[in-house]
Amino acid sequence: MPQSLNEQLSRQQQIEALEKDWATNPRWKGVKRGYTAEDVVRLRGTVHIEHSLARLGSEKLWSHMHSMPFVNALGGARDGTGAGHSMADQVVTEIKEAGGRAVANYDSVADAEGAANIVKTAIEEFGKIDGVVSNAGILRDGTFHKMTDQAWDSVLQVHLYGGYNVIRAAWPHFREQGYGRIVVATSTSGLFGNFGQANYSAAKLGLVGLINTLAQEGAKYNIKANALAPIAATRMTEDILPPEVFAKLTPEYVAPVMAYLCTEEVPDTASVFIVGGGKVQRAALFQ
Repeated sequence: MPQSLNEQLSRQQQIEALEKDWATNPRWKGVKRGYTAEDVVRLRGTVHIEHSLARLGSEKLWSHMHSMPFVNALGGARDGTGAGHSMADQVVTEIKEAGGRAVANYDSVADAEGAANIVKTAIEEFGKIDGVVSNAGILRDGTFHKMTDQAWDSVLQVHLYGGYNVIRAAWPHFREQGYGRIVVATSTSGLFGNFGQANYSAAKLGLVGLINTLAQEGAKYNIKANALAPIAATRMTEDILPPEVFAKLTPEYVAPVMAYLCTEEVPDTASVFIVGGGKVQRAALFQ
């Protein structure tokens, strides 16, 4: 569980000190932020695993927070083929250059052994794990009558099984320490459907079912699980969105909400948020 923020300075003192640093330190000149100093202070000292194909614009946010992200990215193509270290390394480099601390990992979340190693390595490096941001994803789009078993299996393996594998590996640690935060990346394709994405839609809505149950099972251990449907300009959407729309949907509009869902104070659990372009919407089922 994150240490008390009052051990060295009161929260308000930390907020005021950070705001002063942003205003006077040349290092931060010209940096655009979609988050406040209060957002930053909430996450200081925590350790989170963030695994992704498409970055959520969280590099500067993590560095300001002095949170310690463990960045996992296989670094393959959008369809899941290939692998490389450049994506994870780039995110870690940006965090370090901004004054933060981070470690890269290249295991595949689609493999249970790889996911277990992600969590094991994070704990060895930082001594604990406070949260998981499950954002790994690939696309194998095609209409249902043309969908192959391979296209179906590969998408579910990364999105749904990938989320399960990493969260399952972290779950015993969350229970033991009486604290944990889980954020999965769902999609409006899963919530509402989307032509040509039966595999992707099924996987993304499956993650919502997962966090709904984890929220119930984790309640007495102070484990909170939420889902975020990002609408952002990333490698996954660069040839899907019109250029004029793509330019306005920067990931920095998504990262603050993701970070807020990782905080100790967040009241929400089993909630789904659609986030993008400066708008945050709650999605819910009613009976």
